[in-house]
Amino acid sequence: MEKVTVLIPTLNSIEFMKECLESVINQTLRTLEIIVVDAGSTDGTLELVESYQKKDNRIRIIHSEKKSYGYQLNIGIATARGDYIGIVESDDVVELDMYKTLLEVATEKDADFVKSNFAHYAVTVDKQEMIIPENIISKKIIGKVINPSKYKNIYLEDFYLWRGIYKKDFLKNNQIAFHESMGAAYQDIGFLYQTFTLAKRVVYLDNCFYKYRRNNSNSSTYSTKAFSYLTGEYTYILEKLKKNRLINQEWDSLFYQKMFIQCRSRFRLLAFRGGDYRDVKSDILCLQGMLKEAYIHQKINLSLWSMQSQIEFLMMIEDISAYMEYYRAQMIAKKQCVNNMFEGLKGFSKIILVGDSKTVPFLYTLLKKNNVNTIVNICDNDREKWGMKRMGLKIISVDQAAEIKEDSAFLIASVKAKEELIQQLIFLGVKEKQIYVYDIGIDWLLLT
Repeated sequence: MEKVTVLIPTLNSIEFMKECLESVINQTLRTLEIIVVDAGSTDGTLELVESYQKKDNRIRIIHSEKKSYGYQLNIGIATARGDYIGIVESDDVVELDMYKTLLEVATEKDADFVKSNFAHYAVTVDKQEMIIPENIISKKIIGKVINPSKYKNIYLEDFYLWRGIYKKDFLKNNQIAFHESMGAAYQDIGFLYQTFTLAKRVVYLDNCFYKYRRNNSNSSTYSTKAFSYLTGEYTYILEKLKKNRLINQEWDSLFYQKMFIQCRSRFRLLAFRGGDYRDVKSDILCLQGMLKEAYIHQKINLSLWSMQSQIEFLMMIEDISAYMEYYRAQMIAKKQCVNNMFEGLKGFSKIILVGDSKTVPFLYTLLKKNNVNTIVNICDNDREKWGMKRMGLKIISVDQAAEIKEDSAFLIASVKAKEELIQQLIFLGVKEKQIYVYDIGIDWLLLT
């Protein structure tokens, strides 16, 4: 009997579908049911899945009459035979022991849901894998059974539904479902809120089982319709939650804080893409109105927010135009910084990445995306790393790197140690004009 049903909603997903599907098919947990819910693909996705179905009777295909991510998942859950439900996006990849591990914990702990951490993922043009773990859950609760109502701040950290498995009876008994709006963005907001506020037994694991692809420019995450989707979802949630009395004073502030965080990320996207907020003004004003009303009625406790978030929130609810310009200026400055770096690096025949931080895989991927193909080594002061490889590059000592300084650029990726590394390189004879510092952080928008 199937213990876990994995749902894969698809719509013209051919570019990454093979990699995604094989990572699910080859799970060490063999008692899987795999349901692909396709919303009318015309690019070969359906034919690819059908070819796998002929060889694996665990795969079922459901044809969705709506191009709605929420609808696809709802019909998948309704027909699922597994005791637990997992969800995999069609452009993502999962580690082979993900569902075996999650099921073992869920069964042992009798959990409503079990989730793990995840990793940001991309494959470069030269077939190197960027894998950057995202450990967002406090070590204090890892592996323990918790009641989310006693750890409410996790709600602000937990943005992704695909990180785990959900007990089907828990979803059914609480009538938890997805909003069936058109498209494939943000229908998970209401689902996450309901699961988090209604669950009594939850477990988080430290493993990074799920690989979240970051360089798919066609992902709904980067859709220009983001504000429309966000408005529709939050309008739906507030109506549903008020009706079912799921939102209360206890959760108010966190609910609206998360709403603000998601609005903020959309403003960053709009600014990055050079869009005009007036093109989506009606949706923005609707979101602004929801937040402003909540603030006026004291449903938001700003004293619990960071000072930067407080400033941005007040700017957002008072002057959308000023808030948009604030982010536009940030994005212009960030793009200019990156472009200046690329221009400078063009003058060298070799590039050496300095400081083996988690920024290195991102920076390597960013350089490759922009056709910078002269990266030869990574250097670091940690002798235990010498001889190892990351992104296909050998890690050498800083001293060794300095020996090949002729016509080399040294790109520092470790912000914390940048001053120390700059002084060390200069001491070893590297000229200041050869040294560059990437200090603007990991911004996934730069990979789209």
